[in-house]
Amino acid sequence: MQRRAAAAYFLFFLVIGIGAYAIRTMANVPSGRAGGLGAVAVMSLLAGILVIGLSYLPVRG
Repeated sequence: MQRRAAAAYFLFFLVIGIGAYAIRTMANVPSGRAGGLGAVAVMSLLAGILVIGLSYLPVRG
């Protein structure tokens, strides 16, 4: 994967994570839904980190 594409994916997941965190903290949402949004934020950020890590693996072809 190109590093530029990996950076784009990372930014995409970062925006999703920040958005979910902001909705969770600023909006008046029930606790169950807030927990789900927190999980989405954490999973999105981890996915972004994983994509960046995979982009630096050596490629043989």
